Amino acid sequence: MEITERTIPTIDAKMVKELEAIYQEHLQFPGFPNGNCVRLSHEIAQKFGLTYSEGSFVLDFKPDNTLEIDLPHAWCEDGNMTIVDLTASQFNKGLKNKVPDGVMFLKPEDELYLRYKKIDETKK
Repeated sequence: MEITERTIPTIDAKMVKELEAIYQEHLQFPGFPNGNCVRLSHEIAQKFGLTYSEGSFVLDFKPDNTLEIDLPHAWCEDGNMTIVDLTASQFNKGLKNKVPDGVMFLKPEDELYLRYKKIDETKK
């Protein structure tokens, strides 16, 4: 994987293996993946040259003690707009169809991709 100033890397087998190792390492932390999306997304963006993204994740229903159906979230994207998310399973209490634990790679055509809403840069 070659990273230059003008290109964002795309996911390859080496990156997948390294991301899976990072996920396994973070499993030892209490409460993981809950509340780890910003820190972990910054970490993998820096390590792999991915684009860090913030916004919200849209739930099907409000889990206990949640006031909103769109919860704040952070993730990364590669040069093909593929979402890389290591913490999406934290939202399973608000989803009809649970997402698997582990590293998730979502392409724009994936149904789950539509749950990710970026912060509108024009409203900042």
